[in-house]
Amino acid sequence: MRFRQIQRSVGLFAIASVFYASSVHAQSAVGIAEFKLDFTGVDFKKSEIVDANQESDIVTSTNNSVVDNKVSEVQTHFNDVSDSFWGKDAIQWGINNGILTGYSDNTFKPEENVSRLDFIIMLVRAYGLDKSDYSRSTYMTIAKTKRWVTSPYFMSANYATEKIAREQATDIMMRATGKYYEGTGDIHYFMDMGIINGKSSRTEEGFEGKDYLTRAEAISFIKRLREKIPKVSQVPEEKEWYYNAKSDIPYSWEKWYPSTSSRKQVGKLFFDSFKWDKESRTVTVKVPTIKQFRNIFKEDDSITAILFSEVGEAGTWKPVLIMEPGKTYSFDFQNENYFIYFEVGKEGNHISDMYYVYHYASYNKLRDTDLPDSLEFKNDLMIVDDISQVITLSALKEEIKK
Repeated sequence: MRFRQIQRSVGLFAIASVFYASSVHAQSAVGIAEFKLDFTGVDFKKSEIVDANQESDIVTSTNNSVVDNKVSEVQTHFNDVSDSFWGKDAIQWGINNGILTGYSDNTFKPEENVSRLDFIIMLVRAYGLDKSDYSRSTYMTIAKTKRWVTSPYFMSANYATEKIAREQATDIMMRATGKYYEGTGDIHYFMDMGIINGKSSRTEEGFEGKDYLTRAEAISFIKRLREKIPKVSQVPEEKEWYYNAKSDIPYSWEKWYPSTSSRKQVGKLFFDSFKWDKESRTVTVKVPTIKQFRNIFKEDDSITAILFSEVGEAGTWKPVLIMEPGKTYSFDFQNENYFIYFEVGKEGNHISDMYYVYHYASYNKLRDTDLPDSLEFKNDLMIVDDISQVITLSALKEEIKK
């Protein structure tokens, strides 16, 4: 299980540093679903919960002359690449390093699209992983062996001629350099690194990932990638959510989340009256009402508050208590076999806030990690939000007082 410290500016936890200072890393969001939630036999009625500048990045060519049919001499000037062309330096770099060539008619065809295979050949050559006797198919074998490509798009019989999309190119680059991000994390990461730019705007959407990559874009991407990240690395086994608190690029998922102020109000409603008695190891939960949340979001909301327990086979969790809005509950919470799940959301909308509450032991068990072996953590509860940021209950309570 891979862990990574994540801080999100729109999140309730982003400004709380007490827990992070203890060097505990948040788990990637994919890990949340690695245990099973079994609702078999549970009367799970809805009412119980609801009430209760241009620079594309594609290198594809349907003509093998892009990388194989080299001209007899290195071309330093091409008829179709002016001195003022934005990609001229990258093209010259690619020629000088034997990564690609021009055509026998003294053209480079910078706007020609690149095939999936040609992009991989360029990337392998840029990192010096090729040999002079390599056939074209050998390059794809290298990419598959190193897990740079896994999708059906690259397993098809037409991979040598089919055009590569910009987002497919960044996915390969991400894997080649030892990263493995969810969603459009690779695009955001490379933009932050200055390796790629947007086409219509400097945003994840403005990158225009579905557009096909051109030769000029491809070699520009690879040149910057090689300069910024000089070595290839092994692809991680599990994906992570990419987040850079200093990024000036908006995240595509942020539009689905409440604002910082709304999020803090939600956290306050859930946890202000939440009590943890470390002596008796009991938890007291007062579930907020829908009306309280409507005062925040001004829309109809749903509330979920459930106590889960591990039952039967290891790793299978079932709801043992569905808590109703407006009511108070008190129960034993002293071992690794329980966790609490809170959620508030807008009906028919992706916007939601969710929190998991763990005992020290259950956090280690479900998240497959080891918190520091100290009383500070053993006598506290762990709160995890929807992108797996982690904070102790005591630190969170201090934060919501501000």
